[in-house]
Amino acid sequence: MQLTFQEYYYDPLLYHQIDIGDGDPDSKSDLFRVSINDLVESKFPSDVKDLSTILDDNGYYGRHQIRRMEGPSYKDICVKVRVYMPYSVFTYEWPYGSYYNLTAKCFGKRSMPKALSMSQDVHFRAMCLYFIHRKDPIIDIETTATNGANWGGGLKHQYVHLIRLFFRLGFIKNNTFCIKSGEDMYEVMCNLFDRSYFFKTT
Repeated sequence: MQLTFQEYYYDPLLYHQIDIGDGDPDSKSDLFRVSINDLVESKFPSDVKDLSTILDDNGYYGRHQIRRMEGPSYKDICVKVRVYMPYSVFTYEWPYGSYYNLTAKCFGKRSMPKALSMSQDVHFRAMCLYFIHRKDPIIDIETTATNGANWGGGLKHQYVHLIRLFFRLGFIKNNTFCIKSGEDMYEVMCNLFDRSYFFKTT
């Protein structure tokens, strides 16, 4: 059962109308600069409003939505963040497979996807870049995995598991890869699958 929701909605009209500025501390940007993992570990937000302000000030302006989740204690402020990427027209949810506890300053329990446990980050990047550059429709997983392995190196079965993971994550819709740029791929990797943060749990 979920607790009270407090949400901040992105406004598509704001995208790319705001630049970082010339060192102006009051300027806002929607351009990815730092992962949410790094922000919560360095800025220590204490509540939803504080977290929203930190995200606005660090490259997520106008493109995040925060909601409270049920945590281990009714006193804990636990959240998930939906992040929109305007270039790819794609939304992902941070953190992957869990929540972040603003009170305890840690993630809830979660596990690394099997596809990433059995492969290296380089294969994840290679498969994403293959889709981004080739723009081929994903009709047959086995054939696509073979082509990806030939293009990026690695073993076919690693790419089969990665493609299935992409389907589960919603990266592939209507047989088309949703992430449209290397920059957006990097943002997703940093926010969802950074191994240095993945196992920092309650």
